[in-house]
Amino acid sequence: MKKLHRLFAAAALLAVTAPALANGTAPRIQNACVTFPNAEVARITGMVFDAEWNAQAVAPLPLGVCENAMPNVQGVSYVCDVPAAVKGATLTLVAADSDYNFSAPVEVKIEYGCTYF
Repeated sequence: MKKLHRLFAAAALLAVTAPALANGTAPRIQNACVTFPNAEVARITGMVFDAEWNAQAVAPLPLGVCENAMPNVQGVSYVCDVPAAVKGATLTLVAADSDYNFSAPVEVKIEYGCTYF
């Protein structure tokens, strides 16, 4: 888990400027749906596509990590909890795989509903 945290911290600037193709193909975030399960949490769920099936994590920038456990991708689905205090703000999501490939960044407004990319 610490490896993934460091991975996102070290690559945040690179991920925002362009997708990195370190080895193989980069994952692609397909959608993001926002719900509020309680007053403290905004939950972002969705799907991420990776041709090599090795997507590991989806994380918000500038927060860096989700509040729930990492890695947070199971198969093609991800769950990312962020503080509900960011409601109304726009977060940038980036996906990473085990080969250090990063997706193109996508923007998600933290309000009820789904966004498709």
